[in-house]
Amino acid sequence: MRRLHEDKPSGHSFITGSLVRLSRRYPPRKAAPGPYHVVAQLPARDGQLQYRIKSGCEPFYRTASENELESDVGATAAVAAS
Repeated sequence: MRRLHEDKPSGHSFITGSLVRLSRRYPPRKAAPGPYHVVAQLPARDGQLQYRIKSGCEPFYRTASENELESDVGATAAVAAS
């Protein structure tokens, strides 16, 4: 039996495993530089879709809203080339 939500797209711009970076449009925060991996797509909070992200430079996960993230094209190209 199919679940009703299987056919409905999630609306998230990034899929699990994507490489992203924190957007430069927002004030700087104390965060590791460089790419983050999207570990999970989370439900919306205050109208913004959320993600759990992880940097290899930090021992913990972060939660970020979709408008705080950008695709990290440079890191994606570097991973594809290796």
